[in-house]
Amino acid sequence: MTPPTGRRVRAPRAEPIIVGEELSVALLNEVREALAPRDVRVVASLFEAVENTGSLAHVSAILMAPSSGFNDHEIVDAFRKVDPSVRLVLLIEDGEEARGRTAIEKGFDAAVNPGRDLDLVAAAIEGTGDAEALHRRLINRHSIPSSEMPPSKNGADEQSVIERVLDESFERANREEHASETRTVHGAGMKGMIPREHESQMVQAMIENRDIQPIGLQIIRQRTGIENLQFLENSMEEERRRAGNRNATILAVPGSDGVLGFLVTDDPKDAPLLASWIQWLSAWMNLQRKNVTLLEQAWTDHLTGAGNRRALEDVLERVIARSDRTWRFMSLMCFDIDNFKKYNDKYGHAAGDEVLRETVLLVKTAIRKGDHVFRVGGDEFVVVFSDPEARADQSQPLVHEKIARRIQSSMGKLALPNIGPESPERISISSGLVTYPWDVLNLPGQGTAIEKLLSLGDQRALESKRSGKNKITLGPDAAG
Repeated sequence: MTPPTGRRVRAPRAEPIIVGEELSVALLNEVREALAPRDVRVVASLFEAVENTGSLAHVSAILMAPSSGFNDHEIVDAFRKVDPSVRLVLLIEDGEEARGRTAIEKGFDAAVNPGRDLDLVAAAIEGTGDAEALHRRLINRHSIPSSEMPPSKNGADEQSVIERVLDESFERANREEHASETRTVHGAGMKGMIPREHESQMVQAMIENRDIQPIGLQIIRQRTGIENLQFLENSMEEERRRAGNRNATILAVPGSDGVLGFLVTDDPKDAPLLASWIQWLSAWMNLQRKNVTLLEQAWTDHLTGAGNRRALEDVLERVIARSDRTWRFMSLMCFDIDNFKKYNDKYGHAAGDEVLRETVLLVKTAIRKGDHVFRVGGDEFVVVFSDPEARADQSQPLVHEKIARRIQSSMGKLALPNIGPESPERISISSGLVTYPWDVLNLPGQGTAIEKLLSLGDQRALESKRSGKNKITLGPDAAG
């Protein structure tokens, strides 16, 4: 059937993906209802959404709530590099109109409030025809007398968001016909499309935290037939010099903030053939760098560089499972800084932040490879002793206690902002040390091993504080 004159029809696409992370159940159900009878895929996190976008045959749109972990530019950049044609729709609620405008400015296709305009959800992920129809309807809505408009305390802000959504949606829909559904790479030497299995290989490598550069290089060799193709890191200056001396062709692989490395081939005729592949490899390497940054932001305390609570729970799951499997002990030290609030009040929050950073640096110098430090609250920290190396000649709990006491003692000698070497003021910590499985085997009450460990560690740290501070409590009848 020939489409009506003047109307552009998009190629058929799969149904959208909804990111369940930070999305209320009520809002999720509203959106699914608005998109019925489509088969909507719901994923748990942004990482899973990126994976699906790269590995599924087609993804039409990503719908998500505002993220507290990543900024809009990073989210847009990640999805655009996996599939530039996927539509990004931010689901906002009342009072988040300014948030929606910001998201669109950063590259989102739409910001929709399902509670106000449920039909906008479907329109935001559809093609040009639907966007045009909705645009005309809103123009007509502008002509309705204000007395007949539904009351809204944020009416002006909401209207501007809707207009911006449709303008951006209309503009991007017109551009979409130029974006390949299967990421066709245009350029000399490319005789077709990149097979989906190659893209899946790259996505899988990223999921497994493997370096995608060697995998990408092997794919390029297979697809171009250039067997002697090399990739040189920026630091490999001597290798680049030797390649230059033998008149090899050296092609830079650009990055978002500089050169990522160089492709080297001995035949200058290969350069046109590699031009588009360089862009392909660049996009994937930039995406992996961004992914690493996102992971660091998701699992790291931004102030101190220590792990955050999410990272703590992940590490404890793995460490406890290993302990159960190998019959080896692990220990956990909970501590907070004594009188930290008074220090903050006296010297200011900037000085307090410096204390928190110095505390983490001190702990990192005291612990071993395989141990971890986490900041789980304002001045609350957890150290996990999980040295993976077998030490048959030593009692692990005693080693853990020795390191914990070293940290406890070193805190009193820490050089701190605003406290001179002659000042009587010092920073101290109150700590609690627990060992798995000893301390939780017969612990009464419900809860997982992680919950029991953290609860008992907190209790022992509190006991140290109640008994005079600057102490470490090892058990119900022992304080150090």
